[in-house]
Amino acid sequence: MKLQPFAFSLLTALLYCNTYAQKPTDELVKINNHSYNVEEFERVYTKNLDLLKDEEQKRIDNYMDLFVLYKLKVDKAYELGLDKDKNYISEFNQHRSQLAEKYFVDEKAIDKLVEEAYERSKKEINASHILFLVNDYALPTDTLKAYNKAMEVRKEILNGKDFSEAAFEYSEDPSAKANKGELGYFTVFRMVYPFESGAYKTEKGAVSLPVRSQFGYHLIKVNDIREVRSARDVSHIFISKEAHTEEEAQQIADKVYALLKSGTAFEDLAAEYSDDLTNKNEGGKINKYFPNKLAIDSFDDMVYGLTEVNTFSVPFKSQFGWHIVQLDKIYPIPGFEESKSNLINRVKGDARGQIMKKDLQNHLKERFHYKENKTALATAQKYITKDIYTKAFNKPELKKPATIATFADVKITDAQYLDYVNINYDRLLYITPEDALARILYDNFISKELESYYDSRLETDFPEFRNTAQEYREGLLLFDLMEKEVWGKVKKDTLGYTGYYQNHADKYLQKEIVEGTIFTFDKKKAATKYLSYLEKIKKTKDIASVKTPKVEYSAYKGEMELTDSRLPHDFTPKEGSVSLYEKGGKYLVIDIEKHRPQQMIPLEEIRSKVIQDYQELYEQQWLDALKSKADIRINAKVLSELKAKYSQK
Repeated sequence: MKLQPFAFSLLTALLYCNTYAQKPTDELVKINNHSYNVEEFERVYTKNLDLLKDEEQKRIDNYMDLFVLYKLKVDKAYELGLDKDKNYISEFNQHRSQLAEKYFVDEKAIDKLVEEAYERSKKEINASHILFLVNDYALPTDTLKAYNKAMEVRKEILNGKDFSEAAFEYSEDPSAKANKGELGYFTVFRMVYPFESGAYKTEKGAVSLPVRSQFGYHLIKVNDIREVRSARDVSHIFISKEAHTEEEAQQIADKVYALLKSGTAFEDLAAEYSDDLTNKNEGGKINKYFPNKLAIDSFDDMVYGLTEVNTFSVPFKSQFGWHIVQLDKIYPIPGFEESKSNLINRVKGDARGQIMKKDLQNHLKERFHYKENKTALATAQKYITKDIYTKAFNKPELKKPATIATFADVKITDAQYLDYVNINYDRLLYITPEDALARILYDNFISKELESYYDSRLETDFPEFRNTAQEYREGLLLFDLMEKEVWGKVKKDTLGYTGYYQNHADKYLQKEIVEGTIFTFDKKKAATKYLSYLEKIKKTKDIASVKTPKVEYSAYKGEMELTDSRLPHDFTPKEGSVSLYEKGGKYLVIDIEKHRPQQMIPLEEIRSKVIQDYQELYEQQWLDALKSKADIRINAKVLSELKAKYSQK
């Protein structure tokens, strides 16, 4: 029987539907009575799928193993009650608040962000950082790994490790090997917004908690905070150490300084004496000089040390020679109104602009169907009289609270409002008259209630927020779990890691080493003469009496492993020996001063490495035990359908 085209298409569609019949809500795996559906697994699996190059890493079976272990650890953390720990709750709430910020900013909030940017623009921060790379699309396990590493390093620093040494050792910023994490001075808009905020919110001398940006997690140390340095016009006389001797350069600088003090014009002296050819004919002028414009030692300090126009510095020395600078003009730092237009454009073009859409309060009132009982509200506000300005607000005892507003399923009473007034009024007493103060207090109160309700629904209304918050929640739990169950125990288990060190001696061996000199000769006769010379030296105390042979050779002195290509294959190491060998048509006289046999590296020299290796074994055994005790039930049918969806067997 030949199928008609329509029938064939229908059959194909039915087969397709049967192949991928699983739904997002279908149970994929059950772990200790906790059910996890296709959607949760697939969300984690697909988050970084396109970035994975190793095909084995893309296999669902491999991801399933990781997923199960991850959930087992989370379950264990809850079982131990780690989610009840006060420090954990505080840290999670801090992270959740940071995460929630973007859900609370609308178009009108731009004013707040512009003001923030302006205030930050008045300060320059000198900071260092350590970067732990993890991209925006990383899996929760990868994000957690980077976060955990950041927390471990921060703990080391708080316990006394030098920040610059930690940056050199741990930072994944390529420049850290050269600058040890030092970023110099910067102000607003110079860094990505999360990093900028982290820096400006960290006190001088402090080290931040891990700050998340699109690059990963940062630990930020604020080295200094100072007022921003505005642009200046300056003039410059430069006496080069290349064109003069050191003494001459200093003498010329002193002469110019004396002439300046006697009243000679700066531009005339620049034209006559300055070796800076770029501006020599313009009187040495440098217009709109900003900090770090010239990489000259002490230049910025001298320029910004001048406080009055037409004054000049004393001669100062740099890596290039001697300098004298004169202050010609100070550009004032622009005021807020002058800066506002530019700041608005920059804020909109910055990461801040992505979270500015609508006026938050009006949006929430509309979203949650806010309604106000004006009569009841007016009655409540009558309790706010002129006496409030003498800090004499007496909160009334209401016999029967009245509803003054409703939104969603929430009722707001006059008692709640007046409680808020009683706590907060004294901060707003600059607002007059009292009815205006009452309106502002109510506006703030309702905003707080709306935002609190909105915040409580973020996990319900925004799946993205719910998933990310859950990643944070579980990530923090896992860090505390591993610290409690693995890392902390391993560090205290001296017998355990010492035993591991002894039982894995082959991992901690120093290779056999000889230290000495290889003399290489073209002719055997010359090598034999030099061998005889060295043997005599070793036998006599009167070295001066031994005549040095006049032979040509090349020599290498230092430590060598026995596999070193410079040594002959039949070389036999013996401390204090001197021997003759033939190798590749050359003749080698080898003088061995020291011989160190293969031996174990002392534990005290590699304790951290041993602890790390032992920790890996301990953790794997702990995970195996955790898994062996678990009741894990995978829905084979749903798993098979999911694998078919991704063309996997």
